[in-house]
Amino acid sequence: MALIRCPQCGNPVSDKANSCPRCGHPIYQAAPNGYMLQPSSSNNRWLYAIIGGLVLLTIILIIVLMSSGMCSRSTPTTQASSTTSQSVEAPSTQAVQPAPAAQPEPAIDLNEDGTYHLSGKVAGVGCKMDITINGGSVYGTYSYNTQGKPLQLSGSKNGNHIYMGEEYEGEQTGELNGNINGNKFTGTHTRYKTGAETHFSFTAK
Repeated sequence: MALIRCPQCGNPVSDKANSCPRCGHPIYQAAPNGYMLQPSSSNNRWLYAIIGGLVLLTIILIIVLMSSGMCSRSTPTTQASSTTSQSVEAPSTQAVQPAPAAQPEPAIDLNEDGTYHLSGKVAGVGCKMDITINGGSVYGTYSYNTQGKPLQLSGSKNGNHIYMGEEYEGEQTGELNGNINGNKFTGTHTRYKTGAETHFSFTAK
């Protein structure tokens, strides 16, 4: 005869006994084939608890791995969409840039030596003048209108003041007396034959 422990209270019991003398817990149970089966011990309960815990831990681990896989797949999609939006916005930013402002043309200074082409009106009639300034000497041509031969000019320059005699086919016909102001030449035009005086204002082209 051997002693075993009662699975209920742990009291030493004979392996031949049908129940525990202390708590009355059955030691053996009848099986369908006529043999006696020993009830599950506390060790078997711990074994089932460990196996159940391992199964539960495995299920939790699988869920965590699946969740992390879904997050990693969604990240490239977000980056691709942001890249697409940047490529679309770039041309609109370039189109907004303003065009550079046009640079103004430099003003002509009649106080410097050189040849100048001027235009204006005298007594409402269109006229033009081409003069060359060389130090203190001035010469050129003056057309009172578009018809006929241009008048020949010659004279002198003193500071901003210009005086030129007007000659037509070798005869003195008048004079131009004026001052330079920036790219303008303004003054008085006198005709000798008629004695008429008209004010002029020529602008350098």
